[in-house]
Amino acid sequence: MPRKKGRTTSVYGPQYHHGSWRLRIYHPDGTCTSQRYPSQEKAARAKEEINAALENEDIWRKIARLEEELEAARVEALAISNPRTVQDVIDAYFQDRQGEIKLITMDAMQCNLQGMLGELLQKPISSVTPKRAVELYERYAARVAADTNRKALRTTRQVWAWAADRNWVRPGIWDKIKPKGRRKAGKPQMRLSEARRFYAEAMAQASGPATLGISKTGRIKANWRRTGALGVLCAMVLGLRRGEVLSACGRDLEEDPDNPGCGLWYVEDSKTPNGVRAVQIPAELWTLLQPRTAEVGKSQRVFPYGKSWVISHVYRLCDELGIRQYCAHSLRGLHASLATRSGSTAHEVARTLGHGGIAVTNRHYISSEAKDVRRAEERRAMLRILEGGQDVRVKDSNDSLTPDAPTSENAPKKKVNSAI
Repeated sequence: MPRKKGRTTSVYGPQYHHGSWRLRIYHPDGTCTSQRYPSQEKAARAKEEINAALENEDIWRKIARLEEELEAARVEALAISNPRTVQDVIDAYFQDRQGEIKLITMDAMQCNLQGMLGELLQKPISSVTPKRAVELYERYAARVAADTNRKALRTTRQVWAWAADRNWVRPGIWDKIKPKGRRKAGKPQMRLSEARRFYAEAMAQASGPATLGISKTGRIKANWRRTGALGVLCAMVLGLRRGEVLSACGRDLEEDPDNPGCGLWYVEDSKTPNGVRAVQIPAELWTLLQPRTAEVGKSQRVFPYGKSWVISHVYRLCDELGIRQYCAHSLRGLHASLATRSGSTAHEVARTLGHGGIAVTNRHYISSEAKDVRRAEERRAMLRILEGGQDVRVKDSNDSLTPDAPTSENAPKKKVNSAI
């Protein structure tokens, strides 16, 4: 007959049974197991060991129960002393950091927090316990990419550390959570044939006649396709970040005094201090940008649109060409790969992209295909030296987006754009 449930584990025996000595172990769920031993002494010694282990297990179970009761008391005390909700704390954090964090970065951080803590935003901040934090993160990490869940975890830790300094929450709730997933190196980039078609179509639209267009929200806009294609070209040809394209004013674009017919794009509002730089604008693009800067004036933004504006036009061009949709940030990687294929060094590419070193450039921006082409060119140059030729930089005509485009001999080497 099975024993009633709810009792602690107990051991009975040893008992002699069919030539061996048996121990019967009754478990809290009502089940029973038996273990057999060749002698009574071994069975008795095993019983002592099992009882000692069960005693230790009971002690740890009691400790765990006491910790749960203590955690519940802490949550109750915090709820009484701090009735703020999770959303209240998030709003107070961003209000305090206003001016230190860019608006576009603040929007991204708030999106990450909403994705991680969506179901608890209107609940008391004390309801987020270490156990609940692990559940929230694991659930969020299961449905988003590794980069996204890592950013969300980093942002959540920042908010909680700020709140812990004000004694609003318990410190260290999120600190022991290990990030999940493997980060991807870089974004998928267009193939060379796709990049040529994309560039040709963007140039045709940017230099085409003024037309009316309908945005994704259904609003009719003048020069919608032409202006959008021009903004995409700036990101692609100059290797600019989306925010750098959108934040530039008319005064930030000037004619290059050292290279007549070309321009200079002064990046003053960048993601990092290394991003503050001057990028040379090729003559083909500068010709299209001059009327735009004259139209908006010196103090107005060249492209006064929201953060999704560049993305929507990249997607639109991809759909019109019948290729897969590439994200706007992949254009920076495409710029780096094409510059590397055309002969620019990793240091030159890193300076143009606004990186402090070549590690990030090599890992996340320059594609493996571009690196292979560059290595092949270096091997060919080595063979030419061994055969008695000159050590010259070879540029394959197939590496250019516009095969018939003229090259500028006066462009300085450090300008990656001249290589593209």
